[in-house]
Amino acid sequence: MLNPVKIRVSQHLLRSPHLFDALGASSNVCRDLVIWAGSMKEPVAKLHVPTFCKAMGYESSNLMRRCTADQVKEIRESGWPEEDVDRFSNMLGLALVRLVTTNFIFPHRKTPDGNRHIEGSKIVKHVDYNVKKAGSVVEFTLSEEILDENRYSYQTINLDEYLSLRTSGSEKRVGTPDDAARKMYLRLIQKRQRWDYLIASGDIVHFPNTPIDKYSELVKVAGYHYLLNYSPERKVAYELHALLKRIGAMPSIRLKPTMALKMGRYEVSWTRLPLGKEKPAEVAGTKLVSRVASEKRDTSKRKAKSKQAAEATLPLPLRATVLKQDNRKLLADLEDTTKSLKWLESVQGRESKFYMGKPELHTQDLHAARQRLADIQEQLTPQLQPG
Repeated sequence: MLNPVKIRVSQHLLRSPHLFDALGASSNVCRDLVIWAGSMKEPVAKLHVPTFCKAMGYESSNLMRRCTADQVKEIRESGWPEEDVDRFSNMLGLALVRLVTTNFIFPHRKTPDGNRHIEGSKIVKHVDYNVKKAGSVVEFTLSEEILDENRYSYQTINLDEYLSLRTSGSEKRVGTPDDAARKMYLRLIQKRQRWDYLIASGDIVHFPNTPIDKYSELVKVAGYHYLLNYSPERKVAYELHALLKRIGAMPSIRLKPTMALKMGRYEVSWTRLPLGKEKPAEVAGTKLVSRVASEKRDTSKRKAKSKQAAEATLPLPLRATVLKQDNRKLLADLEDTTKSLKWLESVQGRESKFYMGKPELHTQDLHAARQRLADIQEQLTPQLQPG
């Protein structure tokens, strides 16, 4: 699974995560594709669509949803080869087309003469999109400008924290990407690292306005500016402040926001706190997949103990019948798990397209299958004791 501790991303893309907003409905997918590419060691990023959806929190059905007639027209008018239009006419394909055809404006690394030039650059220069039975596989190559940014003008993000920012149980479509939170995370982690660098280098005295952000800019980053069309500004300010507190409390950021109304305008200032060691799921108020799985395991253990206690009160013959019924289920699990383990240990399993370029995912699944087999075998050898 895509989950290294830290990855390099161009600091300009972090500072302006709303750069993708002009791409409309596919903006969040475009941003996460760039984050995914940043985790790769090679210029060519390989993406197995089911794995990408599981890691980043997308639903495959939504990502592979067919484009509207206007969106298909946009793909054609962008100059995309006609023979490939149908293959790219879904939400993922549209995002890839826009990354290839759109010029993004941001400052590049300084030239040898000390000047910084600003020009439009494409983030992706080439895409190969293959639709297969095991799930579509995408390979895309980042442009030289972005590769140069990632090498020389980069900052790191904690991917665990970023992926933890998904919708909570009180919202619809639980577990989908929290777009506003992810964009604000990119903005604030860049701010924290820049602030730490200035203090460490002794240059903080030359940047007296470092602890202050423009309220209007943060509203734009979060994507809350559309709320101003039908909500009073104080409500938008309240929503923004709640978001800033939630993201600012994350262990890699630790910035405390203060929002004040001065001269009829809101202003956001920051207090830099010591970096913490709290788990991102606890701090951000979100539910990580690992945490949910852990809670499910705890619940299963409690149910198993209750069941064992109830069975202990049964007469011995009836207790043996109950165990026999349970063993039928375990034997079925044993057969399925054994087949899965044999496949994973085979050359065909190791070289499967599902694990292409992801040996750590294969190792993880192999370990899980072995552990599951051991658990089943242990449960199949109960010691019946007379009551």
